[in-house]
Amino acid sequence: MLTHNDSERFESRFVSVAIESDTPALMLKGMSGSNIGVWVAHGEGKFKFADESVYREVNNCVAIRYTDDNGQPTTR
Repeated sequence: MLTHNDSERFESRFVSVAIESDTPALMLKGMSGSNIGVWVAHGEGKFKFADESVYREVNNCVAIRYTDDNGQPTTR
């Protein structure tokens, strides 16, 4: 389920993301392994899963992940 951000308000900021190296996503062809900056802007941006097993399965299908300043995947 897609829910409101923890801040409970609209968020707009510049973030770093990494394109997964093994992504089969056609729109990202040739970009695998890249770490780039993008603007994000949304009020609902948090997914909640009723079951941890569903989260683990979905997490293995992600094409783009947020990264920290060192290029490491992060949820913050």
